[in-house]
Amino acid sequence: MAKSPLDALVSSLNYTIEPFYYLVDETSFFSKHFVEQLKIKFLGKVTSENYVIRYAGDLDIDTFSDGIQNLSLFSSKKLIVVKDADRLLEAKSKKISELLKSKIQDHCFVFVSLKKAKHGVYKFCQKQKKMWVFKKPYDSEIQAWIQWMAKRQRKTIDPMARQLLFEKVGAELNILENEIEKLSLFVGQNQSGIRAEDVEALLYVSRAKSIFELTDALGKKDKAKALFILESILQSGEPEIFVFTMLVRHLRNLWKAKEWQRQKPDVEIQRQLGIHPYFWNQFCTQLQGWKKTKFEPIWKKVSQIDQSLKSQAIDRRSILTGFVGELTN
Repeated sequence: MAKSPLDALVSSLNYTIEPFYYLVDETSFFSKHFVEQLKIKFLGKVTSENYVIRYAGDLDIDTFSDGIQNLSLFSSKKLIVVKDADRLLEAKSKKISELLKSKIQDHCFVFVSLKKAKHGVYKFCQKQKKMWVFKKPYDSEIQAWIQWMAKRQRKTIDPMARQLLFEKVGAELNILENEIEKLSLFVGQNQSGIRAEDVEALLYVSRAKSIFELTDALGKKDKAKALFILESILQSGEPEIFVFTMLVRHLRNLWKAKEWQRQKPDVEIQRQLGIHPYFWNQFCTQLQGWKKTKFEPIWKKVSQIDQSLKSQAIDRRSILTGFVGELTN
């Protein structure tokens, strides 16, 4: 893979560290890695005094300003990260813009948002050319990022393993990175590369069984069973975003099948949805319970939850549990 925008931005830290950065990151993956490198380059040793995270929605601007302007006795440098920065109110944004213009010595600000904004801080950073946009990679780019993640773990990963990992996990970079870390520990120090059989051994059998059982319970609207399996999956360490992605994929299959039933024969629907013939009858049984379901409100809820799960300041497990509970009512 050619040098990515993330690598280029991280490399720039070797030459100069800007007083502020605004990162529009659709994935939260790129900003996470940039901040980790910035902590090393700018702070060296990280403490509660010199590294501060704030969320725009909960930001008390007066306390924020006082904390910046009052020098710490324990640290001469401060790295301040403001997450969900697109949610900054204009009044707060104006005060923060004034702080940025004053160029407070030994401070570095990083504003992170999932989408572009219209407030003063965004416009100021854009005008000063201190804004970077990281879009969600295309599916065709995911395997290169898997390779990038493996390299960070000092491992190689063969093409079949990359393809299998992508098929089983999906395209969410943070989830993929979590699985690469697991695979690195799984193969150990004596094995330099991750192979397809390693992916199969660690990820496929147990995960596929659990996710299949969850989507089956969801499809049958068996609330008690769905919530029990969901809790078991989350307790095993599966990321909430991955589980949510799998649930949404199943919902989309139910929705598509419902829409297509009047236009296409079952064999064509089965082929287009990629459902194995062995599971087709089971899927059709589920579909009977969704024929009267209106999916428009579900997609609105899916969009809201998708945004919420990417925020750091929420209880993801409760949100996901509530979603499954609503779907199976």
